[in-house]
Amino acid sequence: MKKLIMIGLLLCLMSGCGKDYGTFEQGDKELSRVFSDINEQIDKGSFSIPLLNDRALSDREVETLYHLDMTKIADCMVKTAAVQAQLGEIAIFKVEKKNESYVKKAIKSRKEALKKQWGSYVEEANNLLYQAKEGRIGQYYYFVLGSDSEKVVNYMQKIDA
Repeated sequence: MKKLIMIGLLLCLMSGCGKDYGTFEQGDKELSRVFSDINEQIDKGSFSIPLLNDRALSDREVETLYHLDMTKIADCMVKTAAVQAQLGEIAIFKVEKKNESYVKKAIKSRKEALKKQWGSYVEEANNLLYQAKEGRIGQYYYFVLGSDSEKVVNYMQKIDA
């Protein structure tokens, strides 16, 4: 009987009873899991934001689109809308507070580029860019572009609580 209990406990420990995806506060958040959860919520209709690409942008693409020096960023993940013209984007940067202004400047540059690219083609582009959310959660700085950007931010804050 003791052997069965011991085997059960070992199996439970090995299978990872409580999945830990890290926290924004501790700086060890599993960003791919955050994006997966957000896409699930989009798919369910919880957020009115375009479905995001499965593939995150490479560091080189992030450098180009955001005009960033990636040596100032500890980690990041950026995903854009599956259909570009739908103007949806979520970027999460792990960045020290001393480099936060650098990331803010990069986000401002990205928003200006999107406005220039889509402002005259997509009727709601200017409004979406104006309503985009950015801010800090723990050790991460985020940028959320989409009609339900505030709901997405609230969701990210909730999953870290």
